[in-house]
Amino acid sequence: MSEPTPTLMDDIEYVREENVIHLWSAIISAAVSVVIPIVGILAAYSGYRLTTMMTRRWFGLLFAAFGLTSLASWLLWLLGVF
Repeated sequence: MSEPTPTLMDDIEYVREENVIHLWSAIISAAVSVVIPIVGILAAYSGYRLTTMMTRRWFGLLFAAFGLTSLASWLLWLLGVF
């Protein structure tokens, strides 16, 4: 028989036990990237690392996308596109 898929809270608990630094850096850097967009690089990296540790890839991709969007919009603003 196949093993049941863990819940989101089980996934978060697993990451918290295995490598808490990526979990907290993804959460904090995604929030900080609103004010300091260059921090979006850290959010993207930590979000990517979360996708490799969790069964739900969308959770890590959410933080990575948020960080990259913040960084990309800041770069476009610097280039004068907006």
